[in-house]
Amino acid sequence: MLNNLKLAGTSADKVADIILTHAHPIHIGGIVDANGDKVFTKDELYISKIERGYWMAEGPDFSKGTKNAVADFEIGFAKNILGKVDQEHKFYGDGEDLFGFLKAELSPGHTPGHMIITVFSGEESLVHNQEPNFRYSPFMNYWVLPDYSRKNLNPCKPLT
Repeated sequence: MLNNLKLAGTSADKVADIILTHAHPIHIGGIVDANGDKVFTKDELYISKIERGYWMAEGPDFSKGTKNAVADFEIGFAKNILGKVDQEHKFYGDGEDLFGFLKAELSPGHTPGHMIITVFSGEESLVHNQEPNFRYSPFMNYWVLPDYSRKNLNPCKPLT
């Protein structure tokens, strides 16, 4: 990420806000460095309260998912990273407007607090869905297909 910022002509100290869609390692790993220090020093870090609560719980509920070594790694990683920036979280929730041009939508399935972000301007919008939930949801025990997908991608059938 830091190299990509440099290639774009900017740097981490110019980043003002970071919005996390969910707390899997690939999405949160770059917010602190190897020493545990924040990489983005001027940022506000936004995360769903549901998502943060899930990963920081005493024992995240994997009763409807696969509890194995990968899950144990993800839990430990999230606790470690989120714990290092815990005082700096700003929470956002389903339907919340962020900055006047982003709208958050809860889309549980990939993780319990997974969020879809819609970028909007006037009548135009673009949906950003990091890791779409067009598959079986082990957390919720049902097929997940968000409303916007039903509207825009019909006919769409769950994978079996």
